[in-house]
Amino acid sequence: MDIFALPKNFIKDKQKKYPDKSAVEGLKSGEGVVIEDEGRKIAVFKNGDGKILKLSPVCTHLGCVIDWDSSNKNWVCPCHNAKYNSKGLVIQGPAKKDLERL
Repeated sequence: MDIFALPKNFIKDKQKKYPDKSAVEGLKSGEGVVIEDEGRKIAVFKNGDGKILKLSPVCTHLGCVIDWDSSNKNWVCPCHNAKYNSKGLVIQGPAKKDLERL
């Protein structure tokens, strides 16, 4: 286990550039993306009915910004590998709390 993974990913996370809200228009059903809208990061998922779900992208474990894993159709924290389903519910720890709905 890389003991430096958390600090490296946390710093990388703070420097990462996110697409703007126009990226939501290109989402297909079953896809998610983290966007930045007026300086605020938002995790966005488009369900099978075409409805958009907005979540806080901040992992409830230690505060890293989650990423969309298109192969598994879930949200993943790059710092400790916590996983959330498309609706933001915890499916694998170390996170214990679900993502906040916006």
